[in-house]
Amino acid sequence: MSYATIENIHEVRKGLHDIYSHVISDQLSSVKEETLVMAKLLQQACDDDLDAAMSTIFFKDDDYEYSVVHSVDSAIICEAVALHLNWDANQRLTLICASLTMNLAMIELQNKLFHQEGEVDGGVRQAIQQHPQQCVEILRRAGVDDDDWLNIVLQHHEQTDGQGYPNQFEKNDILLGSKVLYIADVYNAMVSPRGYRDGGMPDKVIREIFVNHKAKLDMSLAKPFLSVMGLYPPGCLVMLGSGETG
Repeated sequence: MSYATIENIHEVRKGLHDIYSHVISDQLSSVKEETLVMAKLLQQACDDDLDAAMSTIFFKDDDYEYSVVHSVDSAIICEAVALHLNWDANQRLTLICASLTMNLAMIELQNKLFHQEGEVDGGVRQAIQQHPQQCVEILRRAGVDDDDWLNIVLQHHEQTDGQGYPNQFEKNDILLGSKVLYIADVYNAMVSPRGYRDGGMPDKVIREIFVNHKAKLDMSLAKPFLSVMGLYPPGCLVMLGSGETG
């Protein structure tokens, strides 16, 4: 396993933390370029050692807030799936940028929800449902004019059954990149520990997503996602028959 790759992923988290600080303080002039730099570093880390990069998803990292870790981990999953789909480097880079910036409008709220158990109130639910459009507005103000980047962010909570948000798009109206990011986002949220619960076991999360929620996602992505992540991805711990973990 390449420790240089792991260090590079840590560097991406540090860089994204700084980007998010700029967004919170409404200092957007460098956000586009800094995001591209971090996206290229993440892409290079995955190219150098994809298993090492993927293993960081299951490493506990208290150095950075949940919003940062979640976006980076989702970007790693997106890159792995897009590689399996034979996307070219520029297409993959756009998807990584979208993943790193998909929650710019709710950074502080996302970190607060990390510790919150139970249902959210109506005002919070409204903020959550409005954040894709607000993210696009922030990105435009930051100088992002890449329509694919913007639309992947806008659509990353749309669902193929038309029950997503903000526009209730149906399957054929949703970009493939948004469909990939949706699955990565949901998977990563479910395997990640929260302030009030442990993370889900990857094999159970996979079954939950692709069996119980299959109406909400593009099932043509099930095979490539499973090929990339498997039931026990690099870095996760499993209980062996002997009672040991490995």
